[in-house]
Amino acid sequence: MAHILTIWGKMTENLDSPAQPRQTSFGWERLITEGHVRAARLRSARPFFIWPGVALVALGVLGFLYLSAPSHTDAFDPAQIVLSKAENYRRPVLQKIDAMRFPRRFNDEDVSKIATSEKLARAIQNILASLDEKDAFPNDGFQTLQPSEFWDKPWPQDVPVTTAFVVNKGELMALGAYANAGDAENPELKPWIGLFKKQDDKMWGLFNWMLPENKGKWMVVSLKDGSFYAHPDKPVVSAQDVAVSLRALMDMEDER
Repeated sequence: MAHILTIWGKMTENLDSPAQPRQTSFGWERLITEGHVRAARLRSARPFFIWPGVALVALGVLGFLYLSAPSHTDAFDPAQIVLSKAENYRRPVLQKIDAMRFPRRFNDEDVSKIATSEKLARAIQNILASLDEKDAFPNDGFQTLQPSEFWDKPWPQDVPVTTAFVVNKGELMALGAYANAGDAENPELKPWIGLFKKQDDKMWGLFNWMLPENKGKWMVVSLKDGSFYAHPDKPVVSAQDVAVSLRALMDMEDER
């Protein structure tokens, strides 16, 4: 009897205690890992990464296209404007200088008459003295030409070889002549062009080396471009450095 009560007590004890959950695991639970959870989170956040990225790429492409295209600000850059205008101002002057031709032929007698470097230096000093005295070249041996005759055509050939050709613009003059860059035994004939200017306070291209004590006096420089003879004892300039003066001597209208 006691044995039966013991068994019955154990049976009723199990009925009175609360039910315990069943400890088991299903197949799908075993397939879920921490990696799956992170992947699911990334998929949900994907739009927040993709669209800003697309926007940044688009902005980068537009920036590249803008920078590689001709700059729209160049037209408003003062430095670029000045450089462009200076280039356009000089170009026709340099083209005219490069196009000058000197087809005159010289015989032995002509060669002996053409001034050597020493004779040309003395002639220049005489010209400067005459200009300082009366603002004019000496009377003999000079022929005045129109700018188109001086710069655009060969210098006259039916005159003595010692003739100097002049373009006169008042206080600015050009003088052209033939010179012997060699010597009597080894002549080397070249055209020489001197620019004469009365010194004042006005700008003369980039060539205005006036000292106060020289105001009102004349000065001269030699063009060194092309085949011109550059006198070794006189200042020399390139045409591009005195384009303002040359445009005046060539009767070119200023661009506004």
